[in-house]
Amino acid sequence: MLVSSNRMGFATNSSVPSTIWGPSTLAGRALLALGEAMLKGLDRIIDRESRTIQKRFAVIRASVPHLTPKMYSDLIELSRHAHPYIREAASDILFCQLHLGYEAAIALAVAQLPLLEARLVVFPIVTWRQLEACDTPETALNFLATLVQVRPELKSACFAVLDELARNLHVCIRFRDHPIMRIHAEEDLNIPLICRTPLAELQLRFSEDPMYRWKNWRLLESGGCSSEIRLLHINTVLLDAVSESWYWTPDFFDAAVDLFDFLRYSPVPESHQSATDHLVHCISATRDSWEPLSVILDFLSHFPTAGDVPMYGPTSPSDSEPHKKTQSDECHPQLRAFLRYAHLQPHARDVHLRFRDSRGSLSLSQPDSSILPDLVPR
Repeated sequence: MLVSSNRMGFATNSSVPSTIWGPSTLAGRALLALGEAMLKGLDRIIDRESRTIQKRFAVIRASVPHLTPKMYSDLIELSRHAHPYIREAASDILFCQLHLGYEAAIALAVAQLPLLEARLVVFPIVTWRQLEACDTPETALNFLATLVQVRPELKSACFAVLDELARNLHVCIRFRDHPIMRIHAEEDLNIPLICRTPLAELQLRFSEDPMYRWKNWRLLESGGCSSEIRLLHINTVLLDAVSESWYWTPDFFDAAVDLFDFLRYSPVPESHQSATDHLVHCISATRDSWEPLSVILDFLSHFPTAGDVPMYGPTSPSDSEPHKKTQSDECHPQLRAFLRYAHLQPHARDVHLRFRDSRGSLSLSQPDSSILPDLVPR
């Protein structure tokens, strides 16, 4: 006898929604309320940021073209903003400032960024309006050269911009002798470092202005690059060269030119004295530095001294007063010996090197302590 039985399941389907709230329902509603609160908070933050950006733009637009270093930093930050309108507006202002001749201020603002961020902003600043950049490339090239002058680590980023600009034959042909173009060409040709032309030499030859590099530094100083920091950097480069015997490198040449510019043009007695101390320290460490330093002096002697700017010693109101020599006016023995050495070298024998003191022009043919009366010995 077969017995069959039907089994009934305990699970049933019902189309009537349950009205009983469980733990999951309460948690879901709590999460929903939290999400709505977060969205409202984000909206308030975005609105506040938008109002802040609008205020910053209003202040910057009202100050154009005379912007402060902080404004340039703000523009560089806003030129990388996620919103297209903000990014385009900031980039437009930067591009216009660049072509109005404020490349030194922009270069200083870029140089103060972390290295990775700085490399990312160089290309869009110069090539924002590529057609206009190619029509007037000299300003962009000056900006890139100034940027390398301030921060040599950015050479690769500047060379990437040059590769883009060089696609225009007008730029390649007309500006092939520009300092930044020459440096890029030597880099591409993989010329040994000791044989490369220093940036300072290229800048002075191209501009035919003995104060060109000094004027760049003064513009950068007005933007926040202090002379104390620059002198410390110069001293670091010179000491590194002394310790490693790297006297014939472009970095040593550039640092020495900047040091001599301080001695020739600085109106600040403290800066002039500090530069003198750095020079004495360098030539006292080893005589190996005398030959390259004398070559640099020989190079600078081919450029006439601008106006009545003293080659050594700042101009002061007492310049016209009789000067009584004191013990502090005696030239440092090592400095006097170096100047005599530089004057008697074959490469400088036919060059009339002159250095100015507070009373006029004196020739290096006078190898005594009256050559540099403003240099205070250690």
